[in-house]
Amino acid sequence: MNPGHLSVLLPEVLDLLAPRAGGRYLDCTFGGGGHTRAILEAADCSVIGLDRDPEALPRADALRAEFGERFALIDTDFGRLA
Repeated sequence: MNPGHLSVLLPEVLDLLAPRAGGRYLDCTFGGGGHTRAILEAADCSVIGLDRDPEALPRADALRAEFGERFALIDTDFGRLA
């Protein structure tokens, strides 16, 4: 997680998502990686993050090193989902 970034509403997001083993989740604004990390820590699931900011790449690399194939980052913004 980016030490200068505060993940907003993290407990509420985890409560509503209720991550479960085998689940697949999409973090459309990866940013500091806080929500992605929390989801991956909550269950044996996978997360795809989206972000177009090159500064997100080192944070993504750190999560990939820790969680392996359970995490992937796609260099794009959520407006291109369609």
